[in-house]
Parts: sequence; C-alpha cells; structure tokens
Amino acid sequence: MSGELGNRSWFRDIQCFEGTAPTPTTLEEVQAILRDRQRFPSPLRPMGSRHSMTACMSAQVPGSPGRWGTAIDMSRFKGEIRVDKEAMTATLPAGLTFFEAAHELRRRHGVQFRVNTELGTLTMGAAACGATKDSSFPGEPGQVCHDVVAMRLVKPDGEVVVMREGEADFDALRCSYGLFGVVTELTFRVAPHENISIRHEELEVGEFEQRRHQWMADGQAVFLYLFPYARPPRIVAELRGKGASEPASDFCLRLAARNFFWGKGLHLVADLVQHLPEPLAAVVGEAPQKIVREFLKMVDIRAVSPVDQIVDFAADPALLQGPDRFTFSMWAFPTAREGRKPFAQVLEEYFAFCRSPQAHGFRTVLPHVSYHISKDQSSMLSYSHDSDVWTLDPIASGKEPGWEPFLRAFNERCCDDWRGVPLFNQTPLLTRNHVVRAFGERLVKFEAVRRRFDPEDRMLNQYFKTLLQG
Repeated sequence: MSGELGNRSWFRDIQCFEGTAPTPTTLEEVQAILRDRQRFPSPLRPMGSRHSMTACMSAQVPGSPGRWGTAIDMSRFKGEIRVDKEAMTATLPAGLTFFEAAHELRRRHGVQFRVNTELGTLTMGAAACGATKDSSFPGEPGQVCHDVVAMRLVKPDGEVVVMREGEADFDALRCSYGLFGVVTELTFRVAPHENISIRHEELEVGEFEQRRHQWMADGQAVFLYLFPYARPPRIVAELRGKGASEPASDFCLRLAARNFFWGKGLHLVADLVQHLPEPLAAVVGEAPQKIVREFLKMVDIRAVSPVDQIVDFAADPALLQGPDRFTFSMWAFPTAREGRKPFAQVLEEYFAFCRSPQAHGFRTVLPHVSYHISKDQSSMLSYSHDSDVWTLDPIASGKEPGWEPFLRAFNERCCDDWRGVPLFNQTPLLTRNHVVRAFGERLVKFEAVRRRFDPEDRMLNQYFKTLLQG
C-alpha cells in the first residue's frame, strides 16, 4: 500500500508526508519513533490506508506550508486476533485491515462486528479513532468506534497506557484521529455471526417522509441511493433486515456484481458522457442512472453475510493506480434538534441545489448516497451525538468539472442553512467556522483533553491546528 501510493492519499489529491514514512511492526519501534524528536520531527501522524478525504493524516508542520514532520505508516503493524467468547470481545493489532479482521472473525470464530462498513482497507486503528459509517439497525450503532472497549495507546512521550471504556477521556480517544498518540492494539465488542436480507425500493423524493416511518417501524437499516438529476428526482432505498432464515450461498455473487458495476461500468459511462457536447450529455447522462436504478432492484438478496459487503479495495491494483476511484464528501443532519429543518425538507432542497447554478456546473452519472445512523454519544466528536442522523454524501469519479466549487458551496449550505455536522476525515474543505458551529462546546472540551495528552503538540498538524485552534 505505502509503495503504491508514494507520499500521497489514496485519491492522490493530498500530500501526506515528504521523504519516507517509518513502518513500525512492534510496540518498541513505535515508542522509539515517538521519543526520537531529531530523527522523527513533529508533527507525527499515524496513517493506515490513507482513504481519508481530508488532510487529517498529513504531517504538514503548522504555520510552515513547505515543512513536513513524520508520517507513521501503521499498515504493517499486524499480528494475531484474540477472541474471548465469554466476554464476546476480539483484540486486534492496529494495522490489520477491516477486511482481514472481519473475514477471520467469521471464518475462525463465527463472530462479526456489529458495524460492517464497506471500506475494507480501513485499518483497525483508524476504525477505532476515526469517523466511519454504515446504516444502523434500530437500537444499534452505525459507527465502528462505538464498540471499542479498550485501546493500547503509546502517548506522545512514548509512555504506554491501556485505556478502557468507562474511564475518563475514553470518549475523547474514540474519534481522536491520532492526536493523543499512536494506538497499537484494540479490543472490540463482537456479536454472533448473523445473515441479513437486502431488498430495494424505488420512490420519488416527495414520498420519502412517509416511507421512512415504515422502514423504521419494520426494524430495517436504511441506505439511500440518490438520483438528483433524474426527471423527476428519484431515490432507491436499500433496506437491510435481520432474521434471514436461509443459509447464504451464492447470493454474495450479487454483491460482487453490484460492486463491479460501481467500480468499472459507471466509470466507462462517465468517460463517455464527459466527451459529449451539451445538451446531449445531459440527455445521455440520465440513461445510466436509470440503468443503475433497475439494476439495484434486481439484486435483492434473501440471505447474505454482512461481512460480504466489505470491499477490499487494495485487492484490485486498478483502484489504487488507475482512474476507477471515487471521491466523496459527507455531512450528517440530526433528526431531533431544535432549529433544524426536517431531513425530508433538506433532501428536497439538496436535490434542487444539485440542479441549480449554485452547483457550479458539477454533474455526475454516479448516484449520491445517504445513510441513516443512530444516535451515538460514545465518542466526544460523534457526528450523531445529539440524535439519529441522515447523511448526504455527494460522490464523484474525479473526472467531472466543477467538483471543488460544488463542495465549497455544498459546505456553506450544509453549515448555514441545513445545520449539518461534518466529519473531520470525510468532509473536504472544512473551515474553522464549520466545525465550531457544528460541535460547539464539545470542540472546546476535546481540545482541552488533547492538550493534556499532548501538551507539546507532538501530534498536531496544520489541518487540526486550523480547525481546533483557528
């Protein structure tokens, strides 16, 4: 992974470090890096697969754009998985990928993570200390870090501590983005493996409010494919249910087909549409979105392992080196907080925004998406801290013109009008104003805890200094 990406992020748009990143494989090597300020200058930034859409993992020196600290590549920090069936926990090394961990837990131990995010190249250290997402079953989390119950942390001065759920500052350590030190080992709650069903339902945006109540009442986890450029705008809801009675067999091939369609087929169409003159491009561009809607409705699955939805992006070199990659953004919108618009209204306004001049001409054949994620106060910087949320996730292939101006306008709309909450690792082009308005006093409390762990700012890069301190 490190050699293939060089010194840049997975999407190649962010420089992460200069020179060579150390790749520790033992606890002692991590301690040595943290203690040796001459060989490994500040800021120190631990990295995994580098899928973040922001410079959260960049080792840029605060106040000095041309100077770099030290990136620590944790992707080789691996080892065995230890499962305690009585406590229903699994202890894992920080460098193991989510894909590796989930498949071994199912294959060897018959257990699974409760949250099975699709990003399989995510390292377990990043899963515990960064924002993640998957649609929530009622009463269950949608963020991986919710189920972390213990972490072994090498603090910025090299001291090793083990922190556990319920102790002071553990809620700040979850979603701390490597600002408290380097996490090397983690313990997660796990659950018995259970197949799920997947079905799809198409609706118009005006039908969303009525349908969402029924989905929730039926105990389903809800993920939305959004088609703002269709006429009229459309939604395809992916509804996941528990209690699948049939054994999973070849149904996982349908998930593989869906992933291939996302990863390859749509990019070919995007290339075609980009080279067509307007208004022909707009007309042709609607056809692949209709194909996607019909395709999704054909891949209903009666029984499948949730582990099979996890994608190992590193297994396909084209996804790392070629053009077939996605970039995205994400804001979350609380469903029960005073002064905020209902999400059904936000959704309708977002569809109008995508087709308006304020979108700066950005248009994509790829569906945008949305997740329903449960209220989660397990981490101080949780984006669903106040209530359940629905998200808006615009997606691009990176080839469409106008993506960055679109995101800047999208951020301002999300912050000022729709009162959303961003993610430090998955919302590009954030400003101090965005995070202050979204997190308020929690941002102040988090910064106070960070200063206690790292009084000399050994881990603080330019990105977080701007957002946390202004």
